Amino acid sequence: MPMDSKGMPRRGNSMKNFADGAHKEEAPPMQKPEAASGESNQPIEEVVSQHGPADKIEMQHNDAASEHHVTSHHGGFTHKSKHGSRAEAHAHAKKAAGVTDEQQQPSTDSSAPQQDVSSMM
Repeated sequence: MPMDSKGMPRRGNSMKNFADGAHKEEAPPMQKPEAASGESNQPIEEVVSQHGPADKIEMQHNDAASEHHVTSHHGGFTHKSKHGSRAEAHAHAKKAAGVTDEQQQPSTDSSAPQQDVSSMM
């Protein structure tokens, strides 16, 4: 390998061309996310029945614009939705997680074990 006057490897023209912008690679064409990662805007109930409950849910809230985005990941399948309120977005996220209305209700069964929280304080 050729050396310069300081004993460093000579870079040659390839680095000069790169620095000058002569070496430009075109970026591959963008693909729609639906095609790239298995995304869908179908009803969340259908997604959960086909792919199972979400293993990861991401939410973004923009109260000023009244836009609330939910992205749920179902084992390699991604579902995205947009809602007009935080409450709607959170309700959608619960459905994506597979939480049913029965699971959301507090237990009124008196035979269920009760935990004494006063001893935890």
